[in-house]
Amino acid sequence: MRKFYTIKIPERVRWDSYNDKGVLKPWKWCGENYGPAGLLGPYKWNWDTFYTFVFRDEADAVMFALKWS
Repeated sequence: MRKFYTIKIPERVRWDSYNDKGVLKPWKWCGENYGPAGLLGPYKWNWDTFYTFVFRDEADAVMFALKWS
């Protein structure tokens, strides 16, 4: 069974991170760095809740945590 890596962002980051087009910056950043979100298998990332992101690869989870946690 494959292990997935979850990172929870702080609530303040979630609500204070809109860019000028109304897109949440953590989601935009993931899309730019890891590609589109989707079911983990062919895709590298997804989200579980408004605060929790799920990654297929540990290195991607670490980079996200350093940037957004």
